[in-house]
Amino acid sequence: MWRGWEDGDFEVSSVASLPKRQIMGLRFAVSLEQSILEAVRKLPAEKQQEILSYATRLRDEAAKKKPFRSVKGLWADLHISLSAEDIEENQREMWKDFPREDI
Repeated sequence: MWRGWEDGDFEVSSVASLPKRQIMGLRFAVSLEQSILEAVRKLPAEKQQEILSYATRLRDEAAKKKPFRSVKGLWADLHISLSAEDIEENQREMWKDFPREDI
């Protein structure tokens, strides 16, 4: 998104998707990362350490998450086979009394 070199000197790849900020009367696009970094720099050292610990925990949790298992073959060991006709018949049976007049 952005590449920072020194204070205020950075490139922005997509200006439209970034929040705007007033700096000396000029509008610069600021990335989320830059906004977070600015906020963290204003905190005392012990709060910065808390944020670092929290970010590390979030990163570790994200790494532990396994992708969802594919549903293909999920019921294969149950030997269930449904045909299109079976599904259509069940749908007709479920919807036969809809809408009901007695409600």
